[in-house]
Amino acid sequence: MGMRTFPALGFDPAPGSPSALLAQAREADRAARALAGAAAAAGRLDARSHGAAGRWQGAAADAFRDHARELPGDLGRAAAAHGTLARELSAYAEALATRQLRAADLEERAAALRARAGAVAPQALLVGAGVGGSGAGRAGPAIPAGPHAGNVGPYAGTAGAHAGTGAEAGTAGRDAGRAGRDAGAAGADAARAAAARAVAAELEAVIAEARRLLSDHRAQAAGAAARIRAVAADPPYRKPGLLERLRDRAHDWIATHAEVLTQIACGVRLATMVLGTASLVPGFQFLAPAAIALGAAAVAVDAGIVWATGRGSWTGLAADAALTALPTGPAARMARAVPGVAGGLKAVNRAIPPAFRGRVFRAVGNLPEGISPDQLAAAAARIRSAARGLTGDVVVQGSRAGHSARAASDIDFGLRVPPAEYDRLIEDFFGDRVTEARTNAVTRGRIFSRHAGLKELRAALETDLDRKVDLAVIKRGGMFDNEPWLRVP
Repeated sequence: MGMRTFPALGFDPAPGSPSALLAQAREADRAARALAGAAAAAGRLDARSHGAAGRWQGAAADAFRDHARELPGDLGRAAAAHGTLARELSAYAEALATRQLRAADLEERAAALRARAGAVAPQALLVGAGVGGSGAGRAGPAIPAGPHAGNVGPYAGTAGAHAGTGAEAGTAGRDAGRAGRDAGAAGADAARAAAARAVAAELEAVIAEARRLLSDHRAQAAGAAARIRAVAADPPYRKPGLLERLRDRAHDWIATHAEVLTQIACGVRLATMVLGTASLVPGFQFLAPAAIALGAAAVAVDAGIVWATGRGSWTGLAADAALTALPTGPAARMARAVPGVAGGLKAVNRAIPPAFRGRVFRAVGNLPEGISPDQLAAAAARIRSAARGLTGDVVVQGSRAGHSARAASDIDFGLRVPPAEYDRLIEDFFGDRVTEARTNAVTRGRIFSRHAGLKELRAALETDLDRKVDLAVIKRGGMFDNEPWLRVP
């Protein structure tokens, strides 16, 4: 393509070569296609050998997998960058061709206007050069400049010729001719100036339109360049940040230890199952949070293995996550609602040694079965108010304490006292009389509420708790100081 010149406008409103841009766009498109194919091929690499040995293993295979892991992504980003370059160059070339057609049209218009301006200017020489009269006084302009002024000279000259029979008449004719020439020149100047101004204004408008075209051309060029730089600024490979490096290290570590982690996850799932089942047994609900935590940990380990190695199923993980919620309230209630399950769980509870249950339930702060925190607090306040001196150690004993109660089971409150204190209470409550009740109290280590003056307190507790209540003074270390028992706050 030859050099484009714009002498009439004075500048090129749309510089550039659409054909050269399209050639570069085709080169970029070919590069983008080649890189995309390479990215697809790299994505299919899985480090397999080409022989019968099967999968490539060993230090070389590990090194290859470590270095080739980023290759498909790098090639894909390079292909995308070249594709963007090809599209931007093609679009810019098409728009440039359109702008250059517009620029050529503006140059033609400017050249025509400059030609018109050049044609108007030489008339000034002809307008000023009038043809002078003789001694007869005839004179007139070469080019009339006005509708009447140009005719003054001839008529005035003729009048001078007819009247010029003497010196005075000749002088008058010459003056009249001079006046006619001056008037004609003034009219011509005015017309020429008006024509020149009109041509100049139109030319300026054309040049202003060319400047706007150049400004639009530069703006579009800057936009295309910015979009190309944006994709070129993100190289196919860049140094990963801290989070990416940590992610890659975690990925590699999990992949390397996948077998061990799989065994750990199996063991954790087994522990989850055991704890989840145990948490359904009455009194052992405190195991539910531990079962849920372990289940979540097992799901997390399995998810990491699937992420790092591709082994496993996300659907299976979802099922494991659902089973992890088994010990929670709704799931536990549904399980207990199955016929026979509740009775079986109670039987499991009773099979656990009472001493073990008592110690564990006290350690975790269990409440008596069927008693709310508010009910227990109200019962404790009533007992300490009505049984002053006997409230050093108030406990709940029996099935309610061990969570093995039946629907109609009563709640057993015991006022535990040291042996010496218990012997003193025997004397206070029974005196010197030898009765069966006294004998039973001495040998068994329990004083019923009716013998201890606590009958009204027991009745009040039954009203408060809406169930049968057994209340007794218990000798520490005696026959009825048995597990399981829970302290009343």
